[in-house]
Amino acid sequence: MSLQARREPVPRRPYRQVARAQTAAATRQRILDATEALLREHAARTVAITTVAQAADTTVPTVLRHFATKDILVWSALATALTRIRAARPRMTAGDHLGAARVLAEEYERHAPLLGAAETALPDARRELEAASRLHRDWLARTFARSLSPLPPVVHRRRLAQLVAVSGPEPWRVLRETERLGPAQAQAALAELLRALAP
Repeated sequence: MSLQARREPVPRRPYRQVARAQTAAATRQRILDATEALLREHAARTVAITTVAQAADTTVPTVLRHFATKDILVWSALATALTRIRAARPRMTAGDHLGAARVLAEEYERHAPLLGAAETALPDARRELEAASRLHRDWLARTFARSLSPLPPVVHRRRLAQLVAVSGPEPWRVLRETERLGPAQAQAALAELLRALAP
């Protein structure tokens, strides 16, 4: 073997790059998890990046390398959490108004702090939260397909938009907080709204 051949640099081993990418992904997920946990307990405006870094067992510069600003961090954590929550919704029996209302009621009661933070973040975070919004819309479309499918396209689109409008977190907050209905009565009201739009 020539001296030149012996001096050629040894290519970097691919597993090192893979390990580095896995470490970065794990750190990013820890930051998102820590932010979500803090948002469940505190208003977004009071959550500091230093607190997130401490909870995620990392540093402020590392947090900012993954998420350039606090707003982007909060929006990303909300989008990740809401997408996961909505993706986990069960597939409903077609036209099950009571079952759909129960699933939504339980979700909104359990995750109220996150949903409130998401409502506050709009419209600035609309792009980040679009995936979660689309999951909600698609779930309604599947659940009430039997009522929606026979409709002309224009009416179908309008009716689905109405279902989305009456079944989101904000109408639930109105039922529970503004109108002061208990959980059972608010759930019944939601089921009646769904039935009226998709009989």
